[in-house]
Amino acid sequence: MRFARVILFSCLFFLPFMGSAIELKSGHPEKYTVKKGDTLWDIAGTFLNEPWLWPKLWHANPDIVNPHLIYPGDVITLIWVDGKPSLQVNQKPNASQKESAVPSVDTQAVEPYFRKERLIEQGMLDTSAKIVGTNEESIGWYDDSMVLYSDKVLHTENVAIYRIGEPVTRELEDGETVTAYRAIKVATATQTPIDNGMAQLNITQIRQEITQNDIVLPYESVNTLPVYFQLNPAPKGLKATSLGGTDARRYLATNQVTLLDVGAKDGVEAGDIMQIALPGNGLKKKDEEYSFTKKDKAPLVLPNKVIGEAMIFKTYDYFSYAIITKSTEPVTSKSLFVAPPQPKKPVADAATEQAADQTAADKKAAQAKVVDVEAGADLAAAP
Repeated sequence: MRFARVILFSCLFFLPFMGSAIELKSGHPEKYTVKKGDTLWDIAGTFLNEPWLWPKLWHANPDIVNPHLIYPGDVITLIWVDGKPSLQVNQKPNASQKESAVPSVDTQAVEPYFRKERLIEQGMLDTSAKIVGTNEESIGWYDDSMVLYSDKVLHTENVAIYRIGEPVTRELEDGETVTAYRAIKVATATQTPIDNGMAQLNITQIRQEITQNDIVLPYESVNTLPVYFQLNPAPKGLKATSLGGTDARRYLATNQVTLLDVGAKDGVEAGDIMQIALPGNGLKKKDEEYSFTKKDKAPLVLPNKVIGEAMIFKTYDYFSYAIITKSTEPVTSKSLFVAPPQPKKPVADAATEQAADQTAADKKAAQAKVVDVEAGADLAAAP
């Protein structure tokens, strides 16, 4: 029995996109067989110049319950419906019972930021406990059988111990500066209250040496790795800069992660797409000759040069983590992250699309539950 799901890319050749048309990628195949290790981003990029647009085009097809679930062995075929290009996915019988669905992006790149690495904002740091040590005069501990003590009891039995790294800062529009800290999980433990408001910690798992003054926070359970994201362009007009990767590299490339100075309070959500650009240089003209000058004082500024794309996958109030999904040049602290240009919609289609978007929003919660069940990305065995 053949199972087919049709993904409609409506008006793919004709939809206006900031003065140009969205086109199928030059040299695209007529058929593509999904392989283990593929991502949805890679597959969409095989057919489209702007891979991040594929979910918006999927919304035009109400028959698709969850188009994010594509499995190794599925065959994607380019077909034409009413003169418009569409993609038909022929799925192998019982594919969901044999394989995990293809994720949106490289899961190995984003997994550490859900299980080991995180950002700790100042408010959370102020309420954390600290490792004070043991009865042995030492400043570092490797043995998971040791009992440690913290200076405060948290309102949870299971806790995690983090090593605090360098701070990152951001100045808000009102002049306030917010600070957060990169942190690495070094161990997990259970706590028991003791005298003097302190807690006894029994180590359950150790990844790195625990040191005096490491901080203790409630344990965050990660049973299922989020590998499917609802992709959307970042809020119109949004701009961000890279605060660097967690491994102190100066140059970043495809499938590497960067920290951005935008967050949930800016309207950013996981799955938002941003373009990466090199800022255009400023120019001035004197005696009929041009020369470079500071951009903020330049009467003429060259256009930004787009060098890649990134997807935000984890947000905090004022910061967020993003994975670079495409880069043609190294990404540095000078790179600019901007909301991608958005398609201009014909007036006659506005009401129709609004209704379609509402229908998609109504399905989103139900789809997420289906993804959790079918994806099979269970990480319960490793805290």
